[in-house]
Amino acid sequence: MTFDITKCREDENGHLIARTRDGRRVRILCTDAASSEPIVGLVLGDREESAESWHLNGLWHPHGSYPDWDLVNEPATHTVTVFLFRNGVVTTVDVAYGDVNPRELRGHDARKVITITEGEGL
Repeated sequence: MTFDITKCREDENGHLIARTRDGRRVRILCTDAASSEPIVGLVLGDREESAESWHLNGLWHPHGSYPDWDLVNEPATHTVTVFLFRNGVVTTVDVAYGDVNPRELRGHDARKVITITEGEGL
């Protein structure tokens, strides 16, 4: 998986958020430091944050010797509502896209809201 700074989401304070390859959250502080590693961020540890820097391609070490520290983009998530009918029909509605037609959903027997993370199975 390659890292693309333009695909980072923002947190509630407007900071860009990425992850290390081993899953730790990184709050990006800047992407233009005067260095060969211009991305500067805080890695969330067990009890505290530690400042680290990365190359523009997200590599922590130029020779790839520590790949767990490389930056990766957080996978996108989607919240969908699944409607089940006794006749076996399953209708999935992605609320974010507003594709809900209430007439088609009348008479459903069960409904479940789920969050799906891209790249992971159900």
